Amino acid sequence: MIKQIYKAERKHIEEGEMVNPLNVELCAMLERALNYMHTGNTKVIATTVMNPLWIGKALIQDGLPCVDPGILRVFASSWELCAEHYPYHRSTGIPTSAAGCVIRYNYGDTVFQVSQCFIPPRDCGRYAGS
Repeated sequence: MIKQIYKAERKHIEEGEMVNPLNVELCAMLERALNYMHTGNTKVIATTVMNPLWIGKALIQDGLPCVDPGILRVFASSWELCAEHYPYHRSTGIPTSAAGCVIRYNYGDTVFQVSQCFIPPRDCGRYAGS
């Protein structure tokens, strides 16, 4: 699925379109899940975003990723993300970020705070993988 997300978003970049931030977050979470399965280190799980989506708790309890079907539905060659069910910070209303944890760890909070992206809740979007 990581490869499908990369191909879909790479195509958007090549066509001069905007990258979907939810797909970036999904890819970051899947990479963290893969990291956990390889290392067994729970530090790679971004609990603020991964537990509400079930993927963090599922990895720890069962060793395999599982995602809330109310947020992510996977089909044969596509997937559907529902922003309206994506976890947000209660105090700020900003979506939680798994990618942000990596940016903060590697480059510091200053780089992460360059700009913020707000994804307003909207209908589910279906994305084709190729």
